[in-house]
Amino acid sequence: MASKIEWCDDSWNPTTGCTKVTKECANCYAGTETHKKQFNKKTPKYQQGFDVFVEHEDALGKPLETKPPTTFFVNSMSDLFHKDATLDFIKKVFNVMHKTPHHTFQVLTKRHENLTKYADQLKWTDNIWMGVSVGINSSKVRIEHLVNCPAKHKFLSIEPLLERLDDLDLTGIDLVYLGGESGSNGRPMQKEWVDEIIETCKKQNVKFFFKQWGRPENNPDPNDPTINKLHPLHSKGGCLINGHMLRVNPCMKNFEVKYLKLFGDEYLVVENFNDLNVIWELSSYLPIVEKEIFKELKRDIRSNGVLDPILYIETPDKEKIVIEGHTRLKACIELNKADFPTKKINEKFTSLDEIKLWMAMHQAQRRNLTTAQKLQLAFHSKPTIEKLARENQKQGGREKSAFAFINEKIDTYESLSKIAGVGRKTTWCYSEIMANAPVNIKKQLNNGELSVKKAYSIVAQKYKPQKNKKEQSKNDHLEKKNIKFWLNTAGEAIEKLQKNEIDLIVKDLKTVEHIKINRKLRIGLVQNINEAFDPGIKSSPTHDEKSYTMEFFTIGVYNSTEDEFFKKLTKNGVDTLCDIRRRRGIRGSKYTFANSTKLQQKLHELKINYYHILELAPTDEIRNLQKKIDREKGQSARQGRELDKTFIDEYKKQMLDKFDFETFLENLAQDGAIRIVFLCVEESSKTCHRSFVTDRLKDKYNYKVRHL
Repeated sequence: MASKIEWCDDSWNPTTGCTKVTKECANCYAGTETHKKQFNKKTPKYQQGFDVFVEHEDALGKPLETKPPTTFFVNSMSDLFHKDATLDFIKKVFNVMHKTPHHTFQVLTKRHENLTKYADQLKWTDNIWMGVSVGINSSKVRIEHLVNCPAKHKFLSIEPLLERLDDLDLTGIDLVYLGGESGSNGRPMQKEWVDEIIETCKKQNVKFFFKQWGRPENNPDPNDPTINKLHPLHSKGGCLINGHMLRVNPCMKNFEVKYLKLFGDEYLVVENFNDLNVIWELSSYLPIVEKEIFKELKRDIRSNGVLDPILYIETPDKEKIVIEGHTRLKACIELNKADFPTKKINEKFTSLDEIKLWMAMHQAQRRNLTTAQKLQLAFHSKPTIEKLARENQKQGGREKSAFAFINEKIDTYESLSKIAGVGRKTTWCYSEIMANAPVNIKKQLNNGELSVKKAYSIVAQKYKPQKNKKEQSKNDHLEKKNIKFWLNTAGEAIEKLQKNEIDLIVKDLKTVEHIKINRKLRIGLVQNINEAFDPGIKSSPTHDEKSYTMEFFTIGVYNSTEDEFFKKLTKNGVDTLCDIRRRRGIRGSKYTFANSTKLQQKLHELKINYYHILELAPTDEIRNLQKKIDREKGQSARQGRELDKTFIDEYKKQMLDKFDFETFLENLAQDGAIRIVFLCVEESSKTCHRSFVTDRLKDKYNYKVRHL
């Protein structure tokens, strides 16, 4: 198992147990970890506890069995030169190190006397680094013993640093590790002590590696991003000094701290894979996915590969920086899967903030997001929008931003609406919900249990503060200044609505004076309202317009060939497919066409839009209810078995009743969907949950439904 220690790849513990010898040992992590393992049946090696030193012959083989070149920390849980260690066993450990020249070994001790006693009797090969711990002034005596030993490479572990080290002489030392003490009882470490050691290393030309501050209280920078546990380079208490990572480690092959230049600033690369660089400022900008969703993504990538390309920009130095697909890339890194598609984005960005807004807009365009989720992404960018707007105002419009809609004036609602791809009024309603709704309403909204419209209705009636009469009479009426356009025809008005340049059409000033709504509303006044609408102009349809009718179908996979399956779709004019399977794969070589990657590729060729509606896919818990019945009755989905009432009731209660059909239908309408098919596995809709979805559409919304 890989080590969590930042300056090695793995640890190797041929001995266990130790004895505390100086005050540096007071909060020894090895003692704490040994106590955790002592009574665990899976770790019998530690059953004698921390106070008993034990030599483990059976642990000597680990480096011999490890094939890739590895940097081992020898005895992270003990001390090879402990007073109870035998010279014979120490020689056996060194013999293993001799036999594995492709590995690098770091041996650390606080027993400098024993090091000196045995050093001349040991063979020091080039792959062995010897070090001593020095966290207090009285421990500096160990340095002289280390320098005088025959080891070819020597390092100091100044961890934990508990006091200022006076007149530190690093003559004969190749590398210094430094860190603060972690844990609830961790003792303080001052920045001045650290700065002095860094300066000493520079003057004496010694390589330096800063491990951690130990505790956030020790870190002079509370905004150090590496304090965050989700940061790929997280260390306890953070690990940046004056905003930079100071880590040089000649013990580890291919170890590199990499910075990239972008827009005149330097950014730390936190992950690098296949020439793609990840920077924290972008990877952390949008909300990080939940663990269960990430696990589901990894399962899907393991089975079906990566379909959507990972998007990147190229710096002037030809370095690739990921701007979309951070989660997919993380999954690929963990799966060690290097064969995934990438795509260069050629947008001309002028700042990191513009990239962030692009990321928010790109995410908001995903079809499987509810309106509330799109607005949540947009509102996440509100500070960035306001910052860019202020900067553009200062520039006086001299330099056009890639986001022209925030150039001229600060209209936050307008900008947020464009990012989310929704109307300005919807954005305003969402803002009111966030400002006035209780936690439970916000939670239901964000979980998709309430639409923005329903949530705002509840808030407006129950929770929104009421204005006093004097203030209300002042604000109830719109003014003439709200009229943005004087229009001659209804056709012109509809065109302005389509372009999102106005929010409302009225026929006279009297109407304007009596509308009680947002005073910032943009109005188009049509002077000839009786003129017929221009038939050449069509407004975006909504699912409740009588002139716009969607038709729904369902389709299964079992007992269909690839040709038969896709012919059913094309013959019936399907333009949108909604996949309501939880795992978008299916067993059997004859059904590979229905696996996620191949299916979406074929649908793209046929110009059929694809949705994955995970919210309508039964959870594993619900599916297991049916599986249990199937096992008891010896039946299966392929045999056309009927669904059990327990399954049906739980699916309707936990999935169907909570699904936001209103928003789903609105999204379909906005995409121009006309003939929509729901896909699942079973041949007959009667043996599948898709029939309950279409029954709801038929019974509640009067849509036509046909099973293919």
